[in-house]
Amino acid sequence: MKCAFGSTCHGAGRLMSRSKALKTIPLEKVQNDLASHGVFLKAADKQTIQDESPDAYKDIEQVIDACETVGISHKVARLVPMGVIKG
Repeated sequence: MKCAFGSTCHGAGRLMSRSKALKTIPLEKVQNDLASHGVFLKAADKQTIQDESPDAYKDIEQVIDACETVGISHKVARLVPMGVIKG
């Protein structure tokens, strides 16, 4: 509680910038990756989809393990994404 002011991570964090994701990750790959995991995708503009690719984020398991190891938080539940909505 004291070492992190009662706060912990709220996501994995970015591995690459949004602009790099847009330049390097194919739109079809993101659509296929999300669909294969049963994640609903709705976007007003297809140009914004790549920056939400799982490839653009750190490995959540490593982030959670690190938080638990240093005593910032404890694992209590596993949440599964249901959808991505980009406005």
